[in-house]
Amino acid sequence: MEPVSKRAALECLENDWPSLAKRFMSLPAQEKEKFLDRQGFAGFADLLSHIIAWWGEALTNIQAAAKDADFKTRTYDVDRFNAEAIKAKFGKDEEAVIREFEDARKRLMEAVSALTEAQIANGEIQKQLYWMITNHCAEHKL
Repeated sequence: MEPVSKRAALECLENDWPSLAKRFMSLPAQEKEKFLDRQGFAGFADLLSHIIAWWGEALTNIQAAAKDADFKTRTYDVDRFNAEAIKAKFGKDEEAVIREFEDARKRLMEAVSALTEAQIANGEIQKQLYWMITNHCAEHKL
């Protein structure tokens, strides 16, 4: 895991993540299906629900580690977490999920913006910046 600077995390949140929905919506139906198949999601709202849930965890973990340098994130059953995230938003209108995605992105940007350089260097915060923001973005790149 490479260290992630505050600037890199914010650039990813500000520039890379917002274009996911726009790029997806501009694809022909067949390309949308191919992308979702590669990602392992039945629908775009499911993919976004997964991202929103992980960002919620990142926000909680970043805030906790910023207050307590000894904070340790919990261990996740990733498959279960993802299934629960999708179930929580099941049946929601795709546009509503896109709005939630944008709101979650903005909250995470605010939290990262508020971090000091000392907090950014915290190992638990670094994990969140890498796994939940920059690496996660690369995993879902369109």
